[in-house]
Amino acid sequence: MRLGYDALCLHPPYSGVQVAVEQAALALAPRLGPGLTVFAPAGYAWPPGPQSLPAGGPRLVRAPISGGNRLARIAWEQLCLPAAARAAGVDLLYCPAYVMPLRRREPTVVLVHDLLALTHPEWCKRANVWHFRLVLPRTLWRASRVVTPSATVAEAVRAWPGVQSDKVRVIPLGIEERFHPASVGEQERVRVAYGLSCPYLLVVGNIEPKKNLTG
Repeated sequence: MRLGYDALCLHPPYSGVQVAVEQAALALAPRLGPGLTVFAPAGYAWPPGPQSLPAGGPRLVRAPISGGNRLARIAWEQLCLPAAARAAGVDLLYCPAYVMPLRRREPTVVLVHDLLALTHPEWCKRANVWHFRLVLPRTLWRASRVVTPSATVAEAVRAWPGVQSDKVRVIPLGIEERFHPASVGEQERVRVAYGLSCPYLLVVGNIEPKKNLTG
């Protein structure tokens, strides 16, 4: 079976979703090899940074659009990706960034990180609200499987009108191997380097209303 992977959202600066999309592709690459086809925007470096993959690895199909041009990306994803996936011999398409091409009739799995653009649009960027209001409900209805990173999101998806609850699955996001508990010595070195003499909260994600950082 050949798996198609929708990585069209990858462009700097990365959000948490984009990090998850890229890292999952890198994790699948050595396992699936030539059985994986990655669809990415023009100019995207594969593999990214210092990473290397063995010869005979995944196939990369570049879309003739910039990942930073949201309208062009949405148009290509909706209008051209289904045909590109068929031409590449894709049996199953995986869309890890909320939405799928609605014209695709073949099996498709979608990762939905949350439904906040639908349930709390006041917390989200206007572009996301516009995009997801048009495409996300239809994605939930059409997808062969809907994957969520938590039981809370799965519950929200199952409660959305018209969604078949038995096609929703919870699969938590993974953790890169470079992340591990720090030693006591390393913790002390960081505390001294940054003058951290009291408890603190480190936030490494985007600054958005939905994060409720004040709370």
